[in-house]
Amino acid sequence: MPKLTLLLFSLLTPLFACAEPQYYKGGIVRGDPSVKAVAFVFTGGYHGEGAEYILDVLKKKKAPGNFFLTGNYLRKETFKDGIIRMTREGHYVGAHSNNHPKYVSSFSAANTLISRRAFNADLDKNFAELAKFGVKKSDATYYIPPYETYNQTIVNWAKQYGLTIFNRTPGTRTHGDFTDPSMTTYYSSERIMKFIYAEEVKPNGLNGHLMLIHLGVGPKRQDKFYHQLGPLIDWLREKKYRIVKVPALLESER
Repeated sequence: MPKLTLLLFSLLTPLFACAEPQYYKGGIVRGDPSVKAVAFVFTGGYHGEGAEYILDVLKKKKAPGNFFLTGNYLRKETFKDGIIRMTREGHYVGAHSNNHPKYVSSFSAANTLISRRAFNADLDKNFAELAKFGVKKSDATYYIPPYETYNQTIVNWAKQYGLTIFNRTPGTRTHGDFTDPSMTTYYSSERIMKFIYAEEVKPNGLNGHLMLIHLGVGPKRQDKFYHQLGPLIDWLREKKYRIVKVPALLESER
């Protein structure tokens, strides 16, 4: 290979190498970092007091959302109107397990705490509840696991079930919105926003980021981070980011 061609190849290779989703333990944790797009991922399990507020903001801002719901969430009568809105208003709706079981040990991710039979049975129940709202398994092939924890075994089982596991992108700390002031790891909304601003000035900024926000966090936390959603969308758009659905963000993986 001529020296000039070899030099150009060595310079361009890093650029092409990063132009694809990024993985951690087999799950996707970031979309293509060369694409200026962000996906908001909303999970619902135990609480959902912010669902209507979030849906109102997304409707006003004409922004798509991605909602991943447990069977327990789907069965709650008080959440049904919001779930119907999620589907009617064209948002991505997917599974987040049935009973929110813990898949792996806190001490060693290699230690799988659930059997494959129980894993499949739990997802079957989750999708049975989703079907009541018109969401088919073929429409919801992306899956964020409970507690956002998994290992390669879980990734493999999910793939064989027909699902692609993904997770939040590290850095912004938006998932810390569930913490309350009594916790040593408390993240106020102001603190989370500072993390987001700090990530944006890094190389590739927030390109390809999956930002996880909980649909509800209960009464112990009065400082609800989802109240920052509207200003956050405005700021991201000022920075020329597109707000997209998860499949669009991760389509190069497909």
